[in-house]
Amino acid sequence: MAGNPPVKKFKIRKVEVCVWANEKDDGFVNYSITTQKSYRDKDDGEYRNTDFMFPEEAAVAATLIGQALGWISEQRSSGTKRSVVTTEEKDPFERTT
Repeated sequence: MAGNPPVKKFKIRKVEVCVWANEKDDGFVNYSITTQKSYRDKDDGEYRNTDFMFPEEAAVAATLIGQALGWISEQRSSGTKRSVVTTEEKDPFERTT
């Protein structure tokens, strides 16, 4: 993901979700999603980013992730040859039986 900008950003207040695309030579598109929030450092006043979120911020991130997944679904149905959605975290709702 370094070097290439995200293909789509979703943001509410200080929480942001980015969608990244990596197209392979054979046309395969692998999507990934990252989340972050911005905050102002109390020591130097500079803005920084972190992936740490309080529950209320995580709820906002969940909403944005839903929007991102909808956007990815639209990309799939609009002619992308093949694609897979990946996230940086394991799916908390995945069954482990």
